Amino acid sequence: MSVPTQPAAPAWPIDLKTALLLTAGVATTLVIFALDLILPLGVAAAVPYVVPILISMWLPWRTAPLAFAAAATVLTALGYFLSPPALQGTPLWVVVGNRLLSVFMFGTVAVLCWWRQRYADQLDQERARLRSVIDISLDAIVAIDERGLIQSFSRGGERLFGYTEREVLGRNVSMLMPEPHRSRHDQYLDRYLRTGESRIMGAGRMVEAQRRDGSVFPVNLMVGEVNAGGRRLFTGFVQDMTERERARSKIHDLQIELYRIGRLSELGEIASAIAHELNQPLTAISNYVRAGANMARTLEGDAAAKVILLMDKAVQQTDRAGQIIRRLRQLIGRGQAELLPVSINDVIGDACALALIDTRQKGINVSFDLTDALPDVLADATQIQQVIFNLVRNSVDALHTSERREIVVRTAAGANGDIEVSVSDTGPGLPPEVEERLFMPFVTTKPNGMGIGLSICRSIIDAHDGRIWGRSRPEGGAIFAFQLPAHEGAEMEQ
Repeated sequence: MSVPTQPAAPAWPIDLKTALLLTAGVATTLVIFALDLILPLGVAAAVPYVVPILISMWLPWRTAPLAFAAAATVLTALGYFLSPPALQGTPLWVVVGNRLLSVFMFGTVAVLCWWRQRYADQLDQERARLRSVIDISLDAIVAIDERGLIQSFSRGGERLFGYTEREVLGRNVSMLMPEPHRSRHDQYLDRYLRTGESRIMGAGRMVEAQRRDGSVFPVNLMVGEVNAGGRRLFTGFVQDMTERERARSKIHDLQIELYRIGRLSELGEIASAIAHELNQPLTAISNYVRAGANMARTLEGDAAAKVILLMDKAVQQTDRAGQIIRRLRQLIGRGQAELLPVSINDVIGDACALALIDTRQKGINVSFDLTDALPDVLADATQIQQVIFNLVRNSVDALHTSERREIVVRTAAGANGDIEVSVSDTGPGLPPEVEERLFMPFVTTKPNGMGIGLSICRSIIDAHDGRIWGRSRPEGGAIFAFQLPAHEGAEMEQ
């Protein structure tokens, strides 16, 4: 088995740029020292030491200017003591003044370089921190200049669009847009620079973007502007809305499907009610015709035989009409429900996701008081969702004239082990004459209601061996609740 080895350390600890700067600084210092030795003491030959101090400012070590300033001070003193006697004819006060002035200049320049380098290091750290924050953002962050050329491109942008930062820097940001916006982007930017009119600055807007592979997807774009030293820069925050739009479309489709199922159920309920009402007069007609046929059999002659024949045919057609109605009820009926163990809290969550879509715009406060660890119920989840959907939507509709708009959805374990679900609101409540006939077909408090929804709910709950009820609350509003038997298998497992 081979053992991985550590990479060998570089033979030269500093890069080429640093080595060249260091060599230039040292060489310049030695040249200035040589000039200081051959020039008269009255000449301020030590002043050029400022040059290597400034060169050292570009070295990666923050104390480099101070080190070069200290070296220049030492060499300035050595230059005075090592100067040939022939060059020492300058008055002492002039020589000392020049040297002290040079040393003061070294210290001042070195301190200024040190502060400047410290500020640059802090700026680099701030940039690194800002870059790290930008890079961990899931959204794409793109900065452009006044010409629309990309100046920075975050890691989120690389993941979202499929380009690397090196590939997009300096290119027009319109490359991230589909047509026709790609061709018009420069016009949009020019119009904003001329007029200051913006349709997207400072506010999010749904637009389309284009990936490297040419695929177009929806994004939420927000743009901010900053003026840096007279240069205007624009930063765009791009959020991928693909999953959110897909989820919104799915919720919309589910809502349409639920409404469709509700309408079909209402149609079935109406058909069942009509069939029930028609069966009674058809039965009566059949009975009357049979009685007439029996009486006609006591008569004699051809006329009596003809009357009996006609009545028998009427009975046959009446029975045939009854069979047609019974078949119609079977055809429109819901049939046998598929009962499976389901969590009632999960069913409530799915139903309320559809029923409460527009409640925030209506100022309705909805709260949930769901008891944890409830046993499952044996139910058809879609039908129970329909019941919860109808009850919650009834509460929403009841609050349109109320000042206090609150809905509470609760689950709890009933006294006899059943699972109880209730929906209460702060609406006007139920009129006494309606409360007694709540679940009868065609009974409603809505101006445009059909009076079928609660009847459907009762039919569904009855089919699940449960019970449903509704009443006004003493403190105001109404409460509707139903109970379903707990799944015995879930209880045994617990």
